Amino acid sequence: MEHLLKKFWQLEAIGIQQQEEKTTQDTVSCQFLDTLTHDGSRYSVELLWKPGVVRLPDNYTLAERRLRSVERSLRKDRVKQREYTAVIEEYLQNGWAEEVTTQNGEPGKTWYLPHHAVYKIADGQTKCRVGFDGSAKYAGASFNDHLTTGPNLQADLVSILLRFKQYWIAVQADIEKMYLQVGLRAEDRDACRFLWRDCTFDAPPRRYRLTRAHAELNPDESDETVKLALANMYVVDLVMSCDKEAQVRDLIRRVLVFLKKGGFHLKKWTSNRVELLDTLPKEDVSTNGEKEIGKTLGVFWMKDEDILTFKPPADLNTQSRCTRRQMLSLTARLYDPLGYIAPFTGQMKMLFQRLWTTGLGWDAPLPPQMEKR
Repeated sequence: MEHLLKKFWQLEAIGIQQQEEKTTQDTVSCQFLDTLTHDGSRYSVELLWKPGVVRLPDNYTLAERRLRSVERSLRKDRVKQREYTAVIEEYLQNGWAEEVTTQNGEPGKTWYLPHHAVYKIADGQTKCRVGFDGSAKYAGASFNDHLTTGPNLQADLVSILLRFKQYWIAVQADIEKMYLQVGLRAEDRDACRFLWRDCTFDAPPRRYRLTRAHAELNPDESDETVKLALANMYVVDLVMSCDKEAQVRDLIRRVLVFLKKGGFHLKKWTSNRVELLDTLPKEDVSTNGEKEIGKTLGVFWMKDEDILTFKPPADLNTQSRCTRRQMLSLTARLYDPLGYIAPFTGQMKMLFQRLWTTGLGWDAPLPPQMEKR
């Protein structure tokens, strides 16, 4: 419920939230860039520990308890068990994680990250990934509590969406497994340990540690095309529009070359002019058909008509009486960062404010006069 309430009002603050002190941001940015290295094919970074001496408590028992919880859940669904095991094996096979050869890490510098399965629907399929819990507390503190919060490096979402609708040729792509393509310095890896065992749940858990982190790329100052593309990247998503076909082809070529230098690869390319993607390998192009409704930064996009649109929640029940909880859930799921349907969501929010003053329970039916509105 707390998450829904936060999401309910969050979009109201887009573009007007107070930003962090720039001095603090600059200091952390400089610290990050000073520790960033490149070996010719990959970047490596250090963890941004808070100033002073950081001593991590031994949270092995917490991680082991969380692992047993994950295993109990996986025992109930063999399909999910195989999927999650395959994801962990992918980490090891690709070098994103490594088995620890020493049982005990250096005291004060070793931390075990609890993890769990996270499922997301993409391209019509439900995909499984690992979610590492850096916010899990042990002895009053979490892993995240010991790290400096870096500056917000994300571009402005509203600006990107507006530029996406600026020209008639729309282009999208995302960086494949971006957060796993950057190396983590060896000295910090014991602070990113995790426990895992295959299907033999009775065997002692084995110790592993992450070897990957996240960094940013800086383009050549003379390459305006690449700088334009990076200005239209939101986390891992490239979202932009062009007014000429030649510009699209040049953009694809230059951005792919640039990102490859850092070990990154763009996939799931899509456009309302799919013929402009014919130079890309088929496996790098999105499988969504032209008539299918996809998503652009969380907003539904009708690709063939190049229209941003909205869909009512699939589980909307019009037969039963509406409750305060259902009303909040419905409104919070209407994601509209550009305010296209603000005349409707605004009415919902004002009605919700009036309901708040009535003291009505979360699951009590709305008064008839309010339900009609």
